[in-house]
Amino acid sequence: MVLSSSESVSILPEIFPVLTRAMICFQVKSVLYKVHFSQLIKLSAVMGEIFGIPDGKEVNDPTREGSEKFPLYLEGVENQEWEDFLAWVYRAEWVPANTDEDKERLYLSLLRLSARWEIPNLTDEEMSQIGLKVYSLLVQGKERMEAEMRWVAQVPPEMVKDHSWQCSDNKACTSAFKDFWWNKIGRKLLHPSVPSDYNQIPELIKNASNWNGLHPECKLEMERKTQETIYPSEGIIAGVAAAIVAHYEKL
Repeated sequence: MVLSSSESVSILPEIFPVLTRAMICFQVKSVLYKVHFSQLIKLSAVMGEIFGIPDGKEVNDPTREGSEKFPLYLEGVENQEWEDFLAWVYRAEWVPANTDEDKERLYLSLLRLSARWEIPNLTDEEMSQIGLKVYSLLVQGKERMEAEMRWVAQVPPEMVKDHSWQCSDNKACTSAFKDFWWNKIGRKLLHPSVPSDYNQIPELIKNASNWNGLHPECKLEMERKTQETIYPSEGIIAGVAAAIVAHYEKL
């Protein structure tokens, strides 16, 4: 998680009331969200492990990670996804909206977020709350996403067929791109503790230093191309969400 100054961040206390209890601050895009520490822990201790939330002795320290000055920056997360998650956090009995469109959006938001972080342990109580059928659907979806992630990490997208007119050696440039992809993208996607997300690929390409043999203009073209690419995770998440909605409609 990236530490970020909150000087240019909008504070939105009206979304969720700020009470006197200790708060954890999350930044999504340019918005800072204050979430009750006790509410997250009450829902599941796993959330504390995921976000690295400090213990109670540190929670009121204004200089700690997760304070208003140093919010937990959630890279690659959309505001709507995070607000759907908070709607679930702050409702004791979370019931999706009535319309099919809203139901699907809410489930998709929660599944997209859950796919970003590894949950080391799931208690029997948490598994019971989820239900065996839903748990099975989530596991199947996760397995498919992990398989797709390994494939994307190992097999780079097809290099642009028309290299930049400034590129003097197309063959060497294409070969360099394959090395660039594995070292700068693939290894980050497969990182064992903090893997990057598909949505971060264009940014990873943009921020990576120029690779020996890869022409800068061709690198820019690949950045543009990856921004337009729809990765398989979206289809898998949508399929799992549809299956969960169908399951609950039968109950």
